Amino acid sequence: MAARPGARVVASDVDERAVACAASNGVEVYRGDLFAPLPRTLEGRADVVVAVVPYVPTPELALLQRDTFTFESPLSYDGGRDGTEILRRVLTDSPRFLRNGGALLLELGGDQADVLGDDLARLGYADVIVLVDEDGDVRGIEATLAAGPAGNGGVASTRTNTRRRRHAMSKLVRMDQTGHTTLAEWRADDPEAVERAVRAFRTELDRGYFAMVSTGPGHADQVRDLPIDADLVIMRLPISGG
Repeated sequence: MAARPGARVVASDVDERAVACAASNGVEVYRGDLFAPLPRTLEGRADVVVAVVPYVPTPELALLQRDTFTFESPLSYDGGRDGTEILRRVLTDSPRFLRNGGALLLELGGDQADVLGDDLARLGYADVIVLVDEDGDVRGIEATLAAGPAGNGGVASTRTNTRRRRHAMSKLVRMDQTGHTTLAEWRADDPEAVERAVRAFRTELDRGYFAMVSTGPGHADQVRDLPIDADLVIMRLPISGG
């Protein structure tokens, strides 16, 4: 909200404690199930729908950590037989609120992105990106509501294009005779972390270090500016002597 002061953020939750917490942070929030309590005036106007809903398959609830339900109920995790019951409801109802070209961000896991592929295509979503973490585990999907009839409940006329995007941390590392030290970690979509990394990068340059970035197996280039999309940037001291 701080980065987009003009944005209107609207939320819903069935848990009264979550609703109270969101309200205390200045969010316009409604208590109820998914889209049901939201004002009808939002229909067709939302730029982004973000949903973090229960997606653990019912048979796997018993496999969660022992203290999981100490402060939360199974309702917060139970996604039905295969974990997609509530996810499918979000997919189905989101087009009513999204504008054409709007984005859906949905947290999920396992093979659920593949399981939901036919639903995404049928409901008019395009350019589906499967989001994975640094270990390669699926953590969510990002999809765009296509313009045209499919986005209004019709049948999608084109096949959904699905890609995978790795959301790994980039690292700035200093290497010298004492070993290696991580100076900064960042993601390209985190401006504050990027700014900290740039400051650390410039500090090392001022200290006489130079920066190397891999450009392929066995190849590296020296850079003078921090490439924020690089996975790893290594700072080294020049080799002294001839």
